[in-house]
Amino acid sequence: LTATEFSLRLTIWSLIQRTVSYIKFPKFGTEAGVAFTHNGKLMAVLERKDCKDYVSLFSTESWELVGHFLINTMDCAGMAFSPDDTVLACWDTCLEYRLLLYSLSGNEITSHRAYEVGLGIKQVKWSPCGQFLAVGSFDESVRLYNRLTGKVIDSWHHPTAITSSAVIVYKEVVSHPGDQAPANALPAHYVIEENEVNLPTVRVDPTSPHPKLGIAVLDWELDGNYLLSR
Repeated sequence: LTATEFSLRLTIWSLIQRTVSYIKFPKFGTEAGVAFTHNGKLMAVLERKDCKDYVSLFSTESWELVGHFLINTMDCAGMAFSPDDTVLACWDTCLEYRLLLYSLSGNEITSHRAYEVGLGIKQVKWSPCGQFLAVGSFDESVRLYNRLTGKVIDSWHHPTAITSSAVIVYKEVVSHPGDQAPANALPAHYVIEENEVNLPTVRVDPTSPHPKLGIAVLDWELDGNYLLSR
């Protein structure tokens, strides 16, 4: 799968059948504008026509158009299929917080806006079971959505200091030659930090076109019991 400059078309090269297929005028020529189902049978492509966003679904067997529908975004920034390939999550530009879930027939299942003013969504990740959707935003928060209800069931904010006694913080201690340590101690080990922990932060440069702000990384543990955010 290759893309031309200025998003003029996508080219699908079959290395087995040695055939070429073309899709004209995708919105993005990057991964943000293309999503595959987990079973590999469908490919979704974002399109922009008359200042509106559309999703086109293509069969990966014949590369024929099998679905096309309008999505209610101002300027869609990305999309992702649920693990069971029945729901497509779409999110708006970073200038506006808007999350939408669509069925593959194009019906809007639910939509949500966490706030009206401020930069919006930066990262989205489905849980392995497909029941939950983690959304990281520019307000340094992670919100966990229930796919069935479309409502937030929990949220976390990234603080600059950890003061809660309910949170266990492990600190890595590295032993250097000459340090007093037990004979069986490893060169590096972990101890529980009992005092308040101040997390390292990066000062945001407001003049930068891509400021280091918000939740940039989300990843679920294989069983879906734990969620990593950064």
